[in-house]
Amino acid sequence: MLSYLIVDHDKGIAQEAAAAAIKRGTPLEGGAFIADKDKSYDGINAVITPREIDNDDIAVGEVFNKVPTRVGEHYATSEVDGVVAAEDPLKVEGNKFKKTDAGAADWECVGEYANPFGVKMYHVKRIPTKTVGG
Repeated sequence: MLSYLIVDHDKGIAQEAAAAAIKRGTPLEGGAFIADKDKSYDGINAVITPREIDNDDIAVGEVFNKVPTRVGEHYATSEVDGVVAAEDPLKVEGNKFKKTDAGAADWECVGEYANPFGVKMYHVKRIPTKTVGG
């Protein structure tokens, strides 16, 4: 799941077909991009507003938005692996945000993010690359 918190809207967004099944909020290419997709307005969603949680999965071959990320941007995502806390440095590994104790970190956890669907999400922000640990 993905929520845009603080983002620059003046940037190009590419579209491509998913090579593997992913979710909205999946970090791609080391966190240089975030996966998103448009809500579906087919079927009953033509009459009622579609819920984000019902449009979370991106299937193999489905076209999705590949949103570039920039330093200073904030997102809320469910695509975090392991336990993280506020101010933890994060890296992207296996298309998930993970806490790192050594090496380069391009992201930082701001804390947990509450959403109306009960999905565990974290507020993450893109930071200038820094070296963590010794």
